[in-house]
Amino acid sequence: MNKFLLIILTFCLSINSEKISIGILEYYNLKKIKIQFKDLKIIVESSKKSFSNGNLEIEIKESKVQYKMNSQLQTSSFLKISSNENLILEFEQNQNTIQKVFFGEFVFYNFENRLEIIYNTEIDIYAYNSALSELGELANNSPELVMAQAILIKTYILNQKNRHRSRKFSFCDLTHCVHLKNSPKQKINFLLPNLIGGEEYYFHSTCGGKLSSSNGFWNGLGFSTSRNDDIYEEEILCKESPHSEWEYVMNKQKLEELIQKKIQSKIVLTKQNERVMSLNFKTEDGDYELKSSKLVSLIGKKYGWNLIKSNYFELIETDFNFIFKGKGLGHGIGLCQWGAKKLSDKNFNHKEILKFYFPKSKLNK
Repeated sequence: MNKFLLIILTFCLSINSEKISIGILEYYNLKKIKIQFKDLKIIVESSKKSFSNGNLEIEIKESKVQYKMNSQLQTSSFLKISSNENLILEFEQNQNTIQKVFFGEFVFYNFENRLEIIYNTEIDIYAYNSALSELGELANNSPELVMAQAILIKTYILNQKNRHRSRKFSFCDLTHCVHLKNSPKQKINFLLPNLIGGEEYYFHSTCGGKLSSSNGFWNGLGFSTSRNDDIYEEEILCKESPHSEWEYVMNKQKLEELIQKKIQSKIVLTKQNERVMSLNFKTEDGDYELKSSKLVSLIGKKYGWNLIKSNYFELIETDFNFIFKGKGLGHGIGLCQWGAKKLSDKNFNHKEILKFYFPKSKLNK
């Protein structure tokens, strides 16, 4: 944990926040897992047992879960565990051993022949640990940036509950919701505030200098955000990001295969605030509009994500290729993490960082 942030987080009285359920390790499609613990409580139906210093092995068995403790095998429809100390979750993936550190309560069950893991924790702990995961190295020596990101994530959580209602949890640990790499025990001894004011409480890596709106990026319906740029004192704040500029060359035939249409005219870009809302061209069936968000999704699923890094680009056509020359990484909505990092380096506190990106909002304590 960042020692500077620890100072901020430990001077207040201890308060518990609302709990939330998160589906974790979703990316790995696990069949089994090993948990190293110092202290552990296992709850199966009406039975509760406590253990110290050991390993718990869990795997799917037919439609149930099978768990092994002290060489004893047992099977149940679900398994619930909790701990007052950090747990090490260990599993194999592509012949590599991966370890994650988590703290709190967990439920394991068989979902479509894979191990479903639901993690229950306090919203504030989830928001703080997710902030560290989302920011990565940007969090280093930047306590005010981490605080701003954690508040923004908490706001997002409160506004977007039950995204996975059918799966018995509210959020997943992927970027589809909020990235959560680890969630160790933290000394977060106060309630994080959240933003109120009706703005679009999202965040992204790098805007390239121009911000977007959810209506513009996902629906192509125009620009509707409070702030339209990431400029302070005539400087593009995120210019030091490795994603500030990028280029991707795509063969015309590959794009036609993706959209299952023959492109029979020059492509015309429809833009709002210099960001591409849609690509418009003629096909054998007439006029065709390709939303930029759909383009990003199609290319990402087929050839890999972050090739088309954002919808802030120009398009150059050659005889056989499309050349995308772009700026930024992500949808460009809300807080730009690389821009916010620069503000933090300029000694902006978390309130000032949030005010820069969400000028119409205030903190609700």
